This record gives sequence, C-alpha cells and structure tokens, in this order.
Amino acid sequence: MTMTAPEPSAGRVALAKRVLPYALLSPAVLVTLAIVFFPMIQAAWMSLHDYVLWKPHAITFVGLKNFITAFQDEVFWISLKHTVIWIGITIPAQMLLGLATAMLLNQEFPWRPLRARSSSSRGRCRALSSA
Repeated sequence: MTMTAPEPSAGRVALAKRVLPYALLSPAVLVTLAIVFFPMIQAAWMSLHDYVLWKPHAITFVGLKNFITAFQDEVFWISLKHTVIWIGITIPAQMLLGLATAMLLNQEFPWRPLRARSSSSRGRCRALSSA
C-alpha cells in the first residue's frame, strides 16, 4: 500500500502564489532599508546634537542650534551657491554627453557588430542567437 501526499487546496495554492514574491523580495528590501534609511536617521539625530568625534560620550542635545549657526555663516551660503552652480552645470553636461554617446552608438558603422557583442548584454544575446 503506497501513501501519497494530499493535494493542496486551491486557496492554499493561491495564497502561496501571492505571498511568494513578497517573501523573495523581502531580504533585498530589508537590506536596502538598512543601508539607506539607517544613515539618514542617524544623520538627522546627530544634526540635533553637539557631537564631537573624539568625545563620543559627551553628546549634548542642542536642537536646531546647529542649523541656525549654519544659516548665519557666510561660508555656508557661498558653499551652497557653488554647489548649485556645480549641479546646474554637471547634470545637464552628463545628460548631453550620454545622449550624444547613445546617438553615436545607434548609428550604422562597420564595426558595430563587434561593439554590440562586446559591450552590452543585449548584443551578447543577439550575437548568440545569430550563431
């Protein structure tokens, strides 16, 4: 006499199909949250305290005093202006260089099949499918 496992119910299979993607994604989401949000929360906490690196046990709460001090400092405003100028130049320049590169690589040229095989996964798939 051979015993077989009972068939899972339709509701149980449907639940497993709904839960499985979340179960598989949860480790990546948790690691991302830990890498991104922990430093953000720590930076926000440290910005409200007087924290000296070589005196880690002498932490005092100062509230918004650090922000008030920064906003009253002329060097802060100069640095902010330079940062805005830098961002205003570099981001459009990178976008234009990327667009120009993409347009150049999209043109027909004699060694394009070689470039496609060596530089992109799509090219590799195309090269393998044509072999």
